[in-house]
Amino acid sequence: MSWPASVPVSPAAGGKRDDRCRGDRVFGAVCLMFEAIKPLGLLLAGLPVGPDHPGLTAGANFQLPYRASFLLPHRRSAWLRFAERLDELAAFASALDPAAGADVVAAVSEALSGRASELMAHVEAV
Repeated sequence: MSWPASVPVSPAAGGKRDDRCRGDRVFGAVCLMFEAIKPLGLLLAGLPVGPDHPGLTAGANFQLPYRASFLLPHRRSAWLRFAERLDELAAFASALDPAAGADVVAAVSEALSGRASELMAHVEAV
């Protein structure tokens, strides 16, 4: 999967991105689901809970904490923030040394880094 070659800009919207850009964001999110979340979920679902529970697997908890006061920045700042977070996640994943699934974690790290680079390529210059 790769990011679309161009991000459309609508002159009618004062030079702002039009609704077709929403498809770019959806495409990137779907790519992350298949390149990061799914492989990690499958890996975590097969890991043992621990020595106190032989034969049981851990599974994954993708619950996210929500803060009522957390607001995402607008447009360019939001894209920069998303790209920075993807890079941070990629760096964290690449620093891991898991006992099992090192190949999965490495592939996820590469996918996260790639998506961050592709996202940054579409951020407007100042």
